[in-house]
Amino acid sequence: MLTNDLSKMDKTNKIPEQIKHHWNRRAETYQSNMRSDFMAPATYAKWRDLFGSVLGTAEGLSVLDAGCGPGVLSHIVLNHGMHRVVAADISEKMIRIARQNLAPWSDRTRFICRDVTNLALPDAHFDLIVSRYVLWTLPHPEQALKEWWRLLKPGGKIVLIDGNWYRAYYASIVARTWMRCVHHYYRLRNRKLSGQRLADHYAALLPHTHLLRPDWDIGLLTGLGFKEISVQRRLDRIIYAGSIKRLLDPFSMPFMVQASKQTQ
Repeated sequence: MLTNDLSKMDKTNKIPEQIKHHWNRRAETYQSNMRSDFMAPATYAKWRDLFGSVLGTAEGLSVLDAGCGPGVLSHIVLNHGMHRVVAADISEKMIRIARQNLAPWSDRTRFICRDVTNLALPDAHFDLIVSRYVLWTLPHPEQALKEWWRLLKPGGKIVLIDGNWYRAYYASIVARTWMRCVHHYYRLRNRKLSGQRLADHYAALLPHTHLLRPDWDIGLLTGLGFKEISVQRRLDRIIYAGSIKRLLDPFSMPFMVQASKQTQ
């Protein structure tokens, strides 16, 4: 038993490098997917409206986009008002693409290529921290949330967007079969490896693969001291209503959690 535990621990410790390698490899096809999906006018408008309720009428916010990828959330934040964004990601190629996508706001954007669980930035530095489809990829997601708590100003807000991406894949043979078909579709469309490679290599080791979310997120945020926690479940019904996107992945159930760090 001890040998098995040590073996799993050794594999888990290697995950950050695997994550970096995976997203460096997928950066270009992921960017292509974002252009046809997230940046499609109708879809972008829905995300913009969703984040409009988060940003409100505030101006000049200091915002961290944790695990920015190609910069999709940063794009919305910067396009919404005169906010300042730190876009952080472990993948050099993602950062390079984000720089290109956010070039119109280069004077208000700073880029950091670093693990989002250890950003080496000052305490209480941000008014808002946003993260999209990131926590599930981390071997120690609780460390990321503790780091983001540290970086958030008293009275600041955190917004987590994620889903149960591989939970059904490992729990149901029907889901597993369906998702394999979907990933083959993406591979043919992209002419490269799809996200299925992620599951094959290390998703089974990731804690979020086996947790029911956002229940886990709510519990951890509460334990860290966050207040005013609100949840928007089934974002797919809002963002992709009437779209084939919902049919391609009916199991992930994406969500958005908002929470505030109360003033002392």
